[in-house]
Amino acid sequence: MIGALARKFFGSANDRRIKGYQSRVDAINLLEPEIAALSDEALKARTAEFRQQLASARPLTTSWYRPSPPCGRRPNAPSASAISMCS
Repeated sequence: MIGALARKFFGSANDRRIKGYQSRVDAINLLEPEIAALSDEALKARTAEFRQQLASARPLTTSWYRPSPPCGRRPNAPSASAISMCS
């Protein structure tokens, strides 16, 4: 009974995990019109560019790819106050 009440207020573990991914999903979905507008040749060129960056061990440096901090922490948060909520 207590578990059901806690899930009602906080959501299940799965719900919380999905909520954490939602901002990434939204960012990816915003890219769809841009990618869909590319011609086959332009898409091949962009793919080749990504492969070259990966082969040279450089991070992807595109206008749309910005990795989020681990576990949703702020990048400049002091380490003492950044309690890991990762599972």
